[in-house]
Amino acid sequence: MKGAIENHPNAVLARELWSATAEGDADALRRLFADDIVWTTFGTNPLAGQIQGPEAILSYLATVGEEADDLCSTLKSLYVNDEGAVIFFHISAIRGERKLEVDVLLLFRLENGRAVSALMIPADQDANDAFWS
Repeated sequence: MKGAIENHPNAVLARELWSATAEGDADALRRLFADDIVWTTFGTNPLAGQIQGPEAILSYLATVGEEADDLCSTLKSLYVNDEGAVIFFHISAIRGERKLEVDVLLLFRLENGRAVSALMIPADQDANDAFWS
C-alpha cells in the first residue's frame, strides 16, 4: 500500500511543490500554482496575511528569504488525499539576534494537478510572530 500512496498524483504534486518552494524554483511554482491561487499565512506579523496569484506569492516568498539572515526548511512528513496535501516541515531561521525553531503545517488544496490554495500555519504562532515582527 505504501507504494500506491507514494505514487498518488497528489503525492507527486506535493513533493514537487515542496521541492520548488524549498529551492526557490520560481518557474516550477508558476507551473504548479493555479492562476488564481490564494496563499494565507497565519499570524500578526508583517509577513502574515493573504496573497493572491502566482507572481504575488513568488514575491512574498522572496521577501521571506530576504528578511532572514539564514533560513533552512526541513521536510518532516507529507500527507495527501484526493483533495489536497499537508506538508509538515521545520523552519530554523536567524534574523539579527533572533532565532526561530518552529514546526509548520502547509496545507494545499489541489485541483487538476495544480495548487489552488495554501494555508501556512506555524505550531508556535507567538514565536513565529515575534521572529518576523
